[in-house]
Amino acid sequence: MMLRRDDLTFRQEMKFRNKLVEYLTDWIMGNSHQVNIQGDICSMSRVAVCVVVVSVFAIDQTAQSAIDQTAQSAIDQTAQSAIDQTAQSAIDQTAQSAIDQTAQSAIDQTAQSAIDQTAQSAIDQTAQSAIDQTAQSAMMAAYEVTPIYAGDGL
Repeated sequence: MMLRRDDLTFRQEMKFRNKLVEYLTDWIMGNSHQVNIQGDICSMSRVAVCVVVVSVFAIDQTAQSAIDQTAQSAIDQTAQSAIDQTAQSAIDQTAQSAIDQTAQSAIDQTAQSAIDQTAQSAIDQTAQSAIDQTAQSAMMAAYEVTPIYAGDGL
């Protein structure tokens, strides 16, 4: 698309230049039938003006084309660089977010597992201690309450 636009612009510029040269040539040749010295000097000055105008126009067109190409190239490179940086930033942020979430989930699961194991161990130890103390107390009470029988009767 850009190449067709540049090609069309170039063709229009060439048509304009050719038309300008045609007009200048007609202007110069229209007065060439005069034979006097003043006419020859005038004709030569017109030719010089024509050559200068055509040269300036050609230089201007070449410079404008170079400027357009350089500007388009710079715009393309800048846009591509911005796209690359934005994409890399988005990838980095997404990856960091995924890493943070995974790490937090692993920490939460590990902490919960440690809490559960510690609580279960404490419950088991407390229950076993209570059972042992109750059994010990019951045995002590059983020895103290046991009546001693002394024969048949009293």
